[in-house]
Amino acid sequence: LSDVATVEGAVMAPADEYGEEIVRWIGLADIEAGTGQFEVRLTPGDRIRSSAHMFKRGDILFSRLRPKLRKAILINQSDEEGVCSSELLVLRVKPEVPVLPEYVAHLLRSDLVFGQLIYQITGVGRPRVSTSSVRKIRFPLPPIGEQTLVVDELNRAGQDAQRQKTMAFQQLERSRLEIEAAYDRTLGRMFRSDSPRPV
Repeated sequence: LSDVATVEGAVMAPADEYGEEIVRWIGLADIEAGTGQFEVRLTPGDRIRSSAHMFKRGDILFSRLRPKLRKAILINQSDEEGVCSSELLVLRVKPEVPVLPEYVAHLLRSDLVFGQLIYQITGVGRPRVSTSSVRKIRFPLPPIGEQTLVVDELNRAGQDAQRQKTMAFQQLERSRLEIEAAYDRTLGRMFRSDSPRPV
């Protein structure tokens, strides 16, 4: 990994740097495990008590904490810069290397990468991997055309999974409403004044 990307390790204190100014913040809880989906929160800088890293467009954020969750995301070119938890490594693809940032982000969520990190994890309550272990990750680097094909296929699979997830949540909500309606119908009859009372 160190051949294709740098680790931007500058640490800063958002509370001191921004004060009451609103900043774009990404914490570990804002990243969905294994999918590359994330949420950016707008929050005053002085509400962020921990140290943080700055990220820019095109950066890849990778969580050293609980690597089993495979939290790795790409900050798209259409996004804006912001700050993130210091538990997230900010990886910046070297401009001279023929590699797609999205390809690297996908690989960082793969079995190929987790299989290399699993033996490097330390700690029990808060298991994490070292920055040096992340730098040593090895992965194939095919031509850009092949990288594009891989990215397109994985993106399609991810979009399909998100659609199925949305449908599952909608079905769950319909089921919940049906159960509530059944309770209202059955128990409601028991407590209406015109209903026969049990003896």
